[in-house]
Amino acid sequence: MPDSTRPFLVLYVMWHPGFTAGASMADALREHFRRKLYENVAGGTGLSVIFRSTPAPGSVVPLAVDLGDAETPAIVALAESTLARDTNWVEYVRALAARTEAAGLSARLFPVAVERTGLDIGIQEQALRWDQWVGTEAEL
Repeated sequence: MPDSTRPFLVLYVMWHPGFTAGASMADALREHFRRKLYENVAGGTGLSVIFRSTPAPGSVVPLAVDLGDAETPAIVALAESTLARDTNWVEYVRALAARTEAAGLSARLFPVAVERTGLDIGIQEQALRWDQWVGTEAEL
């Protein structure tokens, strides 16, 4: 039975702190999911959007994503060359992929290959291929 005190859906957006465009991309996602269209999903405020980029104190990676924080956590991982070259971050994303896979349909990880090298993190079979976008930036 669902816990009525937990939000139905929480969106996490993660990116390596060395990826300079990551913060603006995360802000765009937050603005999209916090708009009026999603108010009924989250009791009048839009969806919760939580960022994971800054390493936790004493660590080289962010805090772990608590899959129990929501009925359905969705995680968008912005994968590009900076992340792919950082073995600690690759392990962080791979461990998260394994945890979400084990959770079944109650949690989802959406890797987004911002650059081709983003596929090098080892979960390319799931990746959304941003790097192959052929439209204009406005259309994107």
